[in-house]
Amino acid sequence: MNKIIALDEDFGTMVYANIAVVVWTGHARLDAILSLKELGELALSSNNEGALMAIAEKTTTPPSSEARAAAAHINYELVQKGAVGAAAVLDAQGFRGAVFRGMITSLQIFAPVQYPFKCFDSVRGAGEWFNGRFAGSSLQLDAFENRIAEFRQEVCAFRETTENPNYSQVG
Repeated sequence: MNKIIALDEDFGTMVYANIAVVVWTGHARLDAILSLKELGELALSSNNEGALMAIAEKTTTPPSSEARAAAAHINYELVQKGAVGAAAVLDAQGFRGAVFRGMITSLQIFAPVQYPFKCFDSVRGAGEWFNGRFAGSSLQLDAFENRIAEFRQEVCAFRETTENPNYSQVG
């Protein structure tokens, strides 16, 4: 499966193969985080083995403690259903990067038990980690990295469109 599920001013979601992907471009809102459980279940539906990947772009603002706790609980539930782990890809360096890594890593504190989770500075790094965890499938890393790069551009372009004061969504 290679399908965009949602585009919003703060995030975009897709399923690539059996990986639930969220790209955060704005505020990691609680309502958006709660919708990720369904995305993860969709990723798992094809073969009961999947993974979760969140990408935080430079424009992302940190989630509240309530949102982090909800994310930890959802990640834990999805791991119990067959997800091999959760990865975070952070587009942040220096102090900002350290703050984000700390907040992301704190997800483990809120989880009922520990689950496989790791932070990366690249999509390829996350893909290699997933490949080491998948029992019955593997990603073609070049195709994975290219498609996720395209999706990131789509999500960021959508955000720029919605930030335009002349933008109005008809529907």
